[in-house]
Amino acid sequence: PVSRSIDGPEVQNGYPALMVTATAYLRNRHYHRPSDLPDTLDYEKMTAVLYGLKDAVIKMSREVAQ
Repeated sequence: PVSRSIDGPEVQNGYPALMVTATAYLRNRHYHRPSDLPDTLDYEKMTAVLYGLKDAVIKMSREVAQ
């Protein structure tokens, strides 16, 4: 099972961690149903999320490297 928090052994032992989860079932009523089709997805929103994630990973990697 996937935890919805980032408190696993990595963090407990002082390692930086980032948890990324889709949680699509919480946001898309079509998820894993016959109506789960490409036209039910919000591609602009997904693109924005991915760019934000990319920026966060880059920023975190720079901070860890210091």
